[in-house]
Amino acid sequence: MYPIGRPAGRASDRLAGWTLALAGVVPIARYLWIVAHRVAYPYELQWMEGGTVELVNRLIRGRSLYTAPTLRFTPWPYPPFYFLVSSALARVIGVGFLPLRLVSIAASIGVLLVIGVLVHGETDDRAAAVFAAGVYAATFRLAGAWADIGRVDSLWLLLCLGAVLAARRAASWRAGALVGVVFFLASFTKQDGLIVAAPVIVALVVARRRAGIAAAGLLASLVA
Repeated sequence: MYPIGRPAGRASDRLAGWTLALAGVVPIARYLWIVAHRVAYPYELQWMEGGTVELVNRLIRGRSLYTAPTLRFTPWPYPPFYFLVSSALARVIGVGFLPLRLVSIAASIGVLLVIGVLVHGETDDRAAAVFAAGVYAATFRLAGAWADIGRVDSLWLLLCLGAVLAARRAASWRAGALVGVVFFLASFTKQDGLIVAAPVIVALVVARRRAGIAAAGLLASLVA
């Protein structure tokens, strides 16, 4: 016979799991609703968007992002990867705020997914994974409401978290090389990617030497 309290315990566990998942779904749904209502807004959502459009437009016209500053144009201190990705989309749908925001929105959704995968990998709990993604979504306004706009940050964060996920699973030199490549793309989006890469790669060298050395070596060679 089963203990009398066991079925009730299972039911309470399921209820707790559903409650936790729902607590994560609500802010995710709210974030997606906000994004859907902001993506087509025809004006700047934040002051940097106008400058980002100009940088993308320069790439499409074949001009350099990095020139001596003038009264007409002063370069931004960001690496070019976000602008390259956005310009590729802008060539298809036209220059403006939309392609920049679409890149950031796609990246922010990727961030939610990677957070969920990371937490599920650590806990083997789907409800915890959904809740963790929801916690990030819930910080949208608190963090400055930048995740869906024409800025480098969401793509940078996706690449950093993607590299962390790759490092968590890396067991061979090929997998380690992938970690190095993704961290390079993160730093090619925003220089802070190197700050994130350092402790992750050190931990990888300690835990799985071949993968860690491959990641460190390839990242160093690409950055150099």
